[in-house]
Amino acid sequence: MSNFKLVKTAAALALGASVVTSAVATTDASAASKYKIKSGKLVYAKSGKVVKGYVTYKSTVYKNGSKLTGLKGKTYYKAGKKATGTYKGAYYVKGVKKVTTGTYNKAYYVKGVKKVSTGLYASKYYKDGKLATGTYKGAYYVKGLKKVTTGTYNGAYYVAGKKVVSTGLYKDQLYVSGKLNKGYKLYKEDLYKDAVLNKGLVVFEDKLYDGAKQNDKLVIFDGKLYDGVKVNEGIKKFEDKWYNNAELADGTFTIDGKEVAFENGVEVGAKVKSVEAINAQQVKVTFNKAVDKASAEAVSDGASSVVTVGDAKLTNPTLSEDGRTLTLTSNKTSYDAATVVVAPVKTKADANVSTPKYASLLTYKDTVAPTVASTEKVNYTTVKVIFSEPVQTQGSWEYTDKNGNVHSVTPANFNNKSLELSIDPTLVAVGSTVTFTGVNISDAANNLITPNPVKVDFVIGAKDEVAPTISSITQVGGKKFEITFDKEVTTGTVTVGGVSAKVAPKTENATTDKTFVVTTTSVLNNPQTVAVAGFKNLDGTSMTDYSKVVVFQKDEVAPTAKESKLVTIEGKHYVQLTFDKEVTEGSVNISGTQMKDYVTTTVDAVTVDAKYPKNDTSKKVLLVDLTGKTTLTVEDANYDLTVSSTAVKSDAEVAMASTKVAYTYKKVEAANTEVFVTDDIKVEKTVNPSVLTVTFSKDVDGASATMTSNYKVNGQTVKSVKLTSEKVAELTLNPGQISVTGTYNVAISDVKVKGSTKVMDTVTKPVTEMKENIAPTIKTAVLTSNDFSEGSAEVAAKADISQADTTKVTAGDLTNAKTTDLTTYTVSSDGLKITNDKNGTEITVTGGNATFTQGEVEFTVANATADEKFTVATTAKKDAVTAKSPTITLKASEKLNATVAQDALEVYAGSTKLALATTDAIVINNDTITIKLAKAVTTAELSAGLTVKPTATNNIKDEAGNSLDISASGVQVAR
Repeated sequence: MSNFKLVKTAAALALGASVVTSAVATTDASAASKYKIKSGKLVYAKSGKVVKGYVTYKSTVYKNGSKLTGLKGKTYYKAGKKATGTYKGAYYVKGVKKVTTGTYNKAYYVKGVKKVSTGLYASKYYKDGKLATGTYKGAYYVKGLKKVTTGTYNGAYYVAGKKVVSTGLYKDQLYVSGKLNKGYKLYKEDLYKDAVLNKGLVVFEDKLYDGAKQNDKLVIFDGKLYDGVKVNEGIKKFEDKWYNNAELADGTFTIDGKEVAFENGVEVGAKVKSVEAINAQQVKVTFNKAVDKASAEAVSDGASSVVTVGDAKLTNPTLSEDGRTLTLTSNKTSYDAATVVVAPVKTKADANVSTPKYASLLTYKDTVAPTVASTEKVNYTTVKVIFSEPVQTQGSWEYTDKNGNVHSVTPANFNNKSLELSIDPTLVAVGSTVTFTGVNISDAANNLITPNPVKVDFVIGAKDEVAPTISSITQVGGKKFEITFDKEVTTGTVTVGGVSAKVAPKTENATTDKTFVVTTTSVLNNPQTVAVAGFKNLDGTSMTDYSKVVVFQKDEVAPTAKESKLVTIEGKHYVQLTFDKEVTEGSVNISGTQMKDYVTTTVDAVTVDAKYPKNDTSKKVLLVDLTGKTTLTVEDANYDLTVSSTAVKSDAEVAMASTKVAYTYKKVEAANTEVFVTDDIKVEKTVNPSVLTVTFSKDVDGASATMTSNYKVNGQTVKSVKLTSEKVAELTLNPGQISVTGTYNVAISDVKVKGSTKVMDTVTKPVTEMKENIAPTIKTAVLTSNDFSEGSAEVAAKADISQADTTKVTAGDLTNAKTTDLTTYTVSSDGLKITNDKNGTEITVTGGNATFTQGEVEFTVANATADEKFTVATTAKKDAVTAKSPTITLKASEKLNATVAQDALEVYAGSTKLALATTDAIVINNDTITIKLAKAVTTAELSAGLTVKPTATNNIKDEAGNSLDISASGVQVAR
């Protein structure tokens, strides 16, 4: 069996080999005689039977006698030939399978069918048969998928499928990450707003841009001054205004060494800024520039000759160190619209310039309690207590010693503003803190100190028993030297060469100091013995007497005029000499030449006095008056002069060095410098709360008088100004500028007298009882009724009496009469009763007289006769039927004056005017206006729309006199 199987297998293998050989034969030479074609079939030549299996015959592959179309192995045949094409979802080339679904030879196939080489298939983009990234027919594809036609994809902007920009410009527009820019963006140093170059001014990233570029000039933006890209720093002028940093300059500044004052960006001259009561005893005057001390502190009979406030007595005028604040003590504790006047005061910088006269009103009541402002150590046992304002009582003070015992303290050196408190050093420990307690200290307005009691702590130090010593002696002038100690001391004595000298603390108004100025009567020169004695430290320890030979050197250097020029002061010409050190007044000699019309001549020498300017304290400036010096005042002549003197000397008595001065003389033209002051101006109210008149004493310059910025009412610029004459300006206020009826200040400034070169300073005029100028408005307008009737007449109440002597029966008050039927009354036979025949009521008759009531009317019967009858009926007043009129009700924003012209308003339906009622057409009650129409409004008129309009005679006003604010086009009526 096994052998049989083996043989069969061998035979099968031999047969298989034969079949395979036939199938893959590459030549058909033997097949040409073995096979033939019969009826299109491959058959055996001998038997004529169809050949089974695969046979290649004449280069054509047959299967079961038919030309093969299909696969033979992995090779594709069509009609027996190796073919190119699709078969069963695969694509073959010359019989060889190339692709089922995928790319072959730069084409994309699906189940063997070619779909696309380059282009779209199933909405996907292929290039060379592969999913591609790129542009095709105006669209952009990524890995075959369409992403964008025109628009943004992946941070880039595409147009017709092509990327044109990521971040940058396209057609002059800025794109950021493929999108049109929004907001501000800096690109290549240019600023863009949204997608285009920025226009105008804008701050971006803390820098100012002007258009697309960084600003590089002075410019105003958002109300602030910018210098380049940043806000301005310091004082700077732009156009016609001055700025301090970014804002309009207000206040006083030093520019190039010169004090300059500004108000709202405009340079102004020296003036009084304000006058205020700072407490119950002090008034403060504030100047905008430093003023001269002697001028400001001038007094007459102990009172200030510069400042007056009503009838108060102002004493002790004290100018601050910076020269801008003058403080005065007043005998008044409060003011009620007191008139304030500040007389002209010389300025510190130029004694020839004064502040203009100032006037205003002052109202003040002190309700602020004083406090302890600060303390200063006087010495180891004494502390100085300084109050926030003057006080009228020093109070009661005490402290507790180291043993717990309480000690009263009597203050020393009380001067209203301060006092000194001392302890017994034997009762306290060095290094401890003593607390002084004070009570019942009040200011001039009787405000008690807060807190009350008040406490002051004082740290106890050891007594300074180290005597003061001299640190240095320094010559500072021809007759002056300074002595400096190692600590603060009190004044002692100094002699120079045995002669007493003047000694004063270097610090102005001080009583103690570390440095003292010594002034001698003779010029300091050569070695001199300086003796110093009597100076003590603050704890009273005296210095050791001091004596030293000091080598002084006479200042042999002549004073030199560092500036010489021609100046004009109050219409007069002066040669002004400014020296490098203090000099004395004295006569000077002037000589030199003058040239006019190209001819040079010698000027005859003249001697003229040189004097300090008024109120000068520097002693470094001299003025040489040229008045009457004809040779020095030839018009249009050019002068080249020398000024010399032996009389003008330094404090070391060295004569001045001669100096040159050159000038061209011009005739002084007396300019018109008239200015308006307080008494030249009157401000008055008018019947219109929004209009004021300002009357000037002289004709005004029209341009300055009609500038709205020159007038302020309640601190605000007015709406408009017009001149009604050459002296009268009419001010129209802004609506609502006066919100509450009361007294308001009207400030007038910078108005010129006609023909004058100077503008006035601010004058403030109070106007009492100015009425609020908030115009009433219509809040609502409603057709509240459309009923209409003529109404009916009233009938008077009456009483009908009959069947008797009607003079016997009389009716009383008919006011409350009611209608009743005719009723018969019968007098009894004895004449003592009257019976109501209708209801049997009996009425008593006394002496022939009786009373009864019918229809709420009281009837009186006189002299009733027995068996007499009479009848009575009453008729009440009928209720009047009021005529009805259609009404429109307007609600105003505030209460209105009830008096109104009956033609003040008109009612329109569309463009048709409607008739109003003949009587009481317009009635005002509080804030309500009622308009009555003559007839009912029709549907057509309602459809046209109702409007209430004002007429030319509109006199509807609020109680302050403000006219109703209703536009000419009217107000629409709701229904």
